[in-house]
Amino acid sequence: YSKTRLCETWAPLFLSFGLNNEPWREWALYGIHANLPPSFSVEQVSPYPANVRLDFFDGKKHHLSLHRWGIPRHLLEGKSLPEFHQTTLGRKVKIKGAEGTSYGTHAGSRLDYRLVGSKGFNKLLGRWWHGRSELWHDTAEKRLYALAQTGPNSGGFLEVEDVFPSLKT
Repeated sequence: YSKTRLCETWAPLFLSFGLNNEPWREWALYGIHANLPPSFSVEQVSPYPANVRLDFFDGKKHHLSLHRWGIPRHLLEGKSLPEFHQTTLGRKVKIKGAEGTSYGTHAGSRLDYRLVGSKGFNKLLGRWWHGRSELWHDTAEKRLYALAQTGPNSGGFLEVEDVFPSLKT
């Protein structure tokens, strides 16, 4: 312990703390900056180089994943955004609709899909869940971002502009 160290190092750190208890809570780590309702909590963090994924669960069977990929030129390799986007969802999904779109000033892709439920009886009985995934290419950052959501019902998905306020125009 040192009084000088306490005043110079620790006091500014403690004073920089603020509550994260707004109606939309801020999550910022590994280059992802997003806002989510307080019902969502972290389920898994996968911070790999050029491939970050944050998984959240709301306790009511709704899952949400935030993605950030680096090296888009390599990942896309001549594919369109919707073509690449479909490869990010895995093999156990059925694409219901795919469209090219834009998010803010960024080119993007939106997919609606179905997949076999992953919890309890939904997995056992093979009930198909609903999903929506939105992906965009931030050319200035040279990054691809995505928001993927799944749940037992087709409604109740969060709007991408609410989760990523930087996309609002």
